[in-house]
Amino acid sequence: MKSVIVSVVIPAYNEEKHIGKCISSLLSQDYSDLEIIVVDDGSKDSTKEIVKKYPVKFLSQDHKGAGAARNYGASEAKGDILVFVDADQFFDKSYVSELVKPIIEGKCIGTHHLIERIANLDKIWALCWRRQMSEKEHMLPEEAGIFRAILKEKFISAGGFNPEKGYFDDTTLYDKLKVKAKGTNAICYHYVPETLREIFNQKKWMGESEKRLVSPYLSVSLLRISFPLAIFYLPYLLFYFTFLSYFSFRRCWGDKSIKLLMAFYVYQMVSSMGIVYGYINWLVKYRGKSHEV
Repeated sequence: MKSVIVSVVIPAYNEEKHIGKCISSLLSQDYSDLEIIVVDDGSKDSTKEIVKKYPVKFLSQDHKGAGAARNYGASEAKGDILVFVDADQFFDKSYVSELVKPIIEGKCIGTHHLIERIANLDKIWALCWRRQMSEKEHMLPEEAGIFRAILKEKFISAGGFNPEKGYFDDTTLYDKLKVKAKGTNAICYHYVPETLREIFNQKKWMGESEKRLVSPYLSVSLLRISFPLAIFYLPYLLFYFTFLSYFSFRRCWGDKSIKLLMAFYVYQMVSSMGIVYGYINWLVKYRGKSHEV
């Protein structure tokens, strides 16, 4: 394989639990021309101190979100190919080489990994996350709108990620380029939320980011209705998510585990409450303003 410098950018916000393992797995990659950049996004824990123990490029910023951190890291990268990973992931030895091979061979401008395995299945709430996916590992489509690796020139020409999309900022390259990332055999391991607080906060972030109530049966834009009318809809939406949780609960019946059944029901309820709470937060923040969805 032709030698090309690859820059791996890792945004990190309060990731003291996982950042060390993430960096260690990248330092052990079989791809030699590798630059590792960690962008601390205003962490309040010991993330900074842990990162500084490793031979990586360290950058920091005020808390602006993962999208802004990725853009900052990319602007300081010297590689011709950018790889974007999360601080709560770690990787097989050939992860980077598998990701960048099709790009170096000129087959595409960007790639993603097809397999994402849950790293903390010893935790009951992580088991619930897997049951929600109905798979032992998160299998992504052959082509996806999320880039894990991309030519730097294409990233720069697109203007990078849109930080305003919050949780969904990693989909914004596709929105701009209208080209999907090609799937590869690269394998990563991901720590999913393992406490109810983490689940609630993640779903709240999703609710604040999406700005649209979307499900298989319902799609209501809060921006196209007045604030009082939106408040009128919220009790109905709470009932809806509870109703949806009931059907999700039924999906666990085949596991023959009362513990998992009860945990999954609680998981669905906390997830639903987090999403609705995020919607409310966003609506209160932006009421009276005109924004496109």
